[in-house]
Amino acid sequence: MARNYKELQAKMDPASLADNKRRVREELQRMALEELRGGTVVIDRFDEYEERPYVVDATAEGGGMFRLRARPLHHQGAAFSTKAFKVSGLTKAMRALHLPEAQIASIKASLEKSTRRVEIGGSGSSIQRVFSIPHLVAAGFEETSADQPEP
Repeated sequence: MARNYKELQAKMDPASLADNKRRVREELQRMALEELRGGTVVIDRFDEYEERPYVVDATAEGGGMFRLRARPLHHQGAAFSTKAFKVSGLTKAMRALHLPEAQIASIKASLEKSTRRVEIGGSGSSIQRVFSIPHLVAAGFEETSADQPEP
């Protein structure tokens, strides 16, 4: 004869009942963690940064060091920047932004010739390429603090 779980639960002593409830809670928490560990978690919302377009500049900082800086296209939002790095790091960050190899080569050549700043994507009404926060994060950008100087 099948028994109702509530009938069985009513006959359990309080210590066993508490232990049973604890183990059920732990199992439910473990199941949720296993679901998260089972695949890639995509973060597609970045709070107030969501959907804001950014323009990126490549700058030469001297001593063979370079940095990428991003500013909001419509002057609303935080500025972002990469750490300073050598030309190999600059190349890697621009590849992470999915820039074509020809454009990467052109930007590096301009910076190495003495141009201090190269805007990536154009300017004004001719802007051909803007970037979103997920693009910037993938390329190693972090929000720029207010005390960090701009070029």
